Amino acid sequence: MGAERRHDTVRLLRVLGDAWLREPDDALLARLAALPPLRDVAATSVPAELAVSYAELFLQAIPPYASLFLSEDAMLNSDAAEHAQRSYGRAGFTFEAGWRAGAADHLGVELHFIAHLLEAESPAWKRFLVEQVLGWAPVCCLAVERAEAAPLYSGVAQLTGEVLIVLADS
Repeated sequence: MGAERRHDTVRLLRVLGDAWLREPDDALLARLAALPPLRDVAATSVPAELAVSYAELFLQAIPPYASLFLSEDAMLNSDAAEHAQRSYGRAGFTFEAGWRAGAADHLGVELHFIAHLLEAESPAWKRFLVEQVLGWAPVCCLAVERAEAAPLYSGVAQLTGEVLIVLADS
């Protein structure tokens, strides 16, 4: 991956990660509106309305955690969360204040981690993507895309799924 494409991918992963990790404010909506697939829906979205949709969707209906999609007991902090946390520790990656992640295997955190590895030009990003993310995140994205929530979240989920598939093929 060339330097310019890597830089663009890092920025894209970070803005998508932020959309999964917190209710959007005006600044995040502006960053999302800079993405052509989300331009119109982000430009017409209202943060207060999205906060309610965010809570209903990501905190109740479809929490975006690998553990909930992969573990037999569907409990947070399963093997997937432990694997993610070990990977973060090896790479010196830390959570940012303001992220709404109850466990290390939250999709938004994982997107930020892949961005961190790409920015550092670490080949470990591909292994993390394949071993930790691709086994569940596309299904999560599809579920969010099909949920009857705010159109912005359907768009974020669709774009996230597409980005993950493109990264897997690169």
